[in-house]
Amino acid sequence: MLVFNTNQCRDVKDWFQFYAREWNVPCLGVHTPRAVGDVDTPMVDYVGGQIEALIEPLEKVAGRKFDIDRLREIVAISRQTTMLWKSVLETAANVPSPITFFDGTVQMGPAVVMRGLKEPPSIIKCCCPS
Repeated sequence: MLVFNTNQCRDVKDWFQFYAREWNVPCLGVHTPRAVGDVDTPMVDYVGGQIEALIEPLEKVAGRKFDIDRLREIVAISRQTTMLWKSVLETAANVPSPITFFDGTVQMGPAVVMRGLKEPPSIIKCCCPS
């Protein structure tokens, strides 16, 4: 099963749907609003409802029940990764900049594709100690 979220890039949906066809697996997704200003209750309900709708099909594929405590742990790790990656990107404000646009684009890969794993914070932390 492939699961996408359009919050970073609308094209992710197309990529995941392509690979779902190639690998003959289901593809589900979360469609997030574009050009968000203030986040309001209807917006949270809209996205939250889509995420809740993923639980049942993912439970079937995983063969186990959803664990809210495990989700909280993964979200905490993901937040840590995001904050560390933000620190790395903020170094680009220095003159001369230690990173280029290319660096920022390519090196965000682990933070995106390994989201929720403990490895990305270690990778990012070695690049930008706090």
